[in-house]
Amino acid sequence: FASEEWIPLVTDDSSEASPVKKLVLEEGNGELPTDGSSVEIEYTGTLVGEKDWSAQDVADCWLSQLQGLDHLKDDFMQNNVDFALLSDTNVFTEEFCT
Repeated sequence: FASEEWIPLVTDDSSEASPVKKLVLEEGNGELPTDGSSVEIEYTGTLVGEKDWSAQDVADCWLSQLQGLDHLKDDFMQNNVDFALLSDTNVFTEEFCT
């Protein structure tokens, strides 16, 4: 079943909304795995609601959450890596990052 609703992936007893959610775009096929099975999934991460992020927002809210990449903050700021640049696959390539 494809879902039109975001499904929380993190649940706890607090009243706060889940910080991580999923949206099923296409239901997989085959048998359901059992506990302990190895599975393969295709995943694409997206940022939702961050279209207006400035370079400062990207550095503070996104880059700071990636382990070991805080040292890139000054480079991100100097190159004005805002959300538009960060999400442009023609610009933000592996070559750009090296």
